[in-house]
Amino acid sequence: MDTKAEVELDRTLALLDAVHLSILRHVYTNAEPAYYFPDKIYNFDYSVGDGLRTVADRSDAVLIITGVDHISTGGRVALQVASVLMGDVQGAITPDRGVTTLKAALVDSRSGSILWYKIAGSTGGHDLRDATSAAALVKELLRDFPLGKTE
Repeated sequence: MDTKAEVELDRTLALLDAVHLSILRHVYTNAEPAYYFPDKIYNFDYSVGDGLRTVADRSDAVLIITGVDHISTGGRVALQVASVLMGDVQGAITPDRGVTTLKAALVDSRSGSILWYKIAGSTGGHDLRDATSAAALVKELLRDFPLGKTE
């Protein structure tokens, strides 16, 4: 990949991070009521610009998957358990086993429009360092992927 394409890809991924936050805030039902816009589900109109045109010049669309996996160390879990045992009601009720999240966006490579979007994750149920666990979460993420479907 040449330098220009790398710069465009970095810019597109940075913009996609911002778009992820907007989608989470305005589309998903667990959003705060003041920020939840149900019409965004039916009129899903998000874009990351045309920066992918440089990167994927021979593709119609690009599937971008990003993820994060917060793994709680044994020490952190022990501290949370001790906190609960000592009656710290302001602390965690149960030990935090970490949060794993994958986000997928199918993006039109010419216009930058997001054609399909999905989030999958768990609290302590997956570990992206483990191939089997990661594969199970990716399978969940792509379960509704519109491969070959038309409207």
